[in-house]
Amino acid sequence: MAYVGPDTSRERALFGAALRRARIGAGHSQRALAHLAWLNQSTISRLETGTVGGLRYDTLMRLLFALQVIEIRVVARHSLDRRPR
Repeated sequence: MAYVGPDTSRERALFGAALRRARIGAGHSQRALAHLAWLNQSTISRLETGTVGGLRYDTLMRLLFALQVIEIRVVARHSLDRRPR
């Protein structure tokens, strides 16, 4: 499968924080999410802490389906750079 994951430590941390919020919001433990997504609990932990990069498309899809994500908001990096501060 193609690589789609975050490629910097900042992006990994942002993704990990978003994953953790989604997991907690869905009422799942790391172990429960891992079971639903057919992943190891350690994988969930490493994704949430940003210590693993190279997220594969199939892994991302497993997580989204397990969390019942129905909408994803994609924002281009250049539009974030233009926000008023």
